[in-house]
Amino acid sequence: LVSHNSAQEGSTTSYWAGDMNNKAVPIDYIIERRGDVVEYWYSLDGGKTYSQTSKAVNTIPANAAMYVGVAMTCQGGEVNTAHFEDLTIDGNLAGKSIDVGDTVTIDFTASDKDGDELTYEYDIPDDAVVKDNTVSFTPSYGGSFLFTASVNDKYHSEPVRKVVKVNVNGGVKVYINGSPLESDVAPYISNECTLVPIRAISERLGATVNWDAVKRNVIIEKDGTEIVLVIDSDSALVDHTPISLEQPAVITQSRTMVPIRFVAEALGCKVDWDEETKTVTITE
Repeated sequence: LVSHNSAQEGSTTSYWAGDMNNKAVPIDYIIERRGDVVEYWYSLDGGKTYSQTSKAVNTIPANAAMYVGVAMTCQGGEVNTAHFEDLTIDGNLAGKSIDVGDTVTIDFTASDKDGDELTYEYDIPDDAVVKDNTVSFTPSYGGSFLFTASVNDKYHSEPVRKVVKVNVNGGVKVYINGSPLESDVAPYISNECTLVPIRAISERLGATVNWDAVKRNVIIEKDGTEIVLVIDSDSALVDHTPISLEQPAVITQSRTMVPIRFVAEALGCKVDWDEETKTVTITE
């Protein structure tokens, strides 16, 4: 709210009555003129209570006309005042991975310096559970898992976010020609079969991989051999010949996971399994 006298009409010179409070609520004003003193009062609760503005008193000549208007300004860099407390993570150490079957808990409790009521939204793995802003997670397979919490109040359009990454050992190690297989989703065991990301294993073995989104299948080709696996199907094609699978290809963390023994042997490799160390060794 601003005011100026008749001599200032049409100019940018004015008196600021007060700053907006960055709240998306109606603001009611009372303007009182007492002699040469003009006072401004505002209410955020529909006139039930009033407070004096940050620049409440202006001196206006008694014989001058007073012009009053409202100016809206956008304050640059205004951010949500909600923030996450010191994040508490139990069940793992900084820089370390947890194992399959271990439980990790992440406390996403946040606060707001204005004391506004906060709402939460979460983007977490399917097996995770949220209670009182704390996420509990017991992974059944390995990989890298992201936990995202967004907190906001009713006055801001942009929430504050916090992302935590938890690495889980899959319990399985894979070596190809003596070198470890590296992948963003760790190998894991399902139905007594070791599953690995299709692209990681195929490219290490010199094969090409193509994905058919319509048919939901992957096609692996190397030296004239073609392997076709359909997601969630218990059979595959090797050079157009149907082959039964103990474990179908599946989607895990947006990655196509395939039974490593089947793929490697179909490409002419030798596969060994060490039960004691949970290690797969592939030799071309």
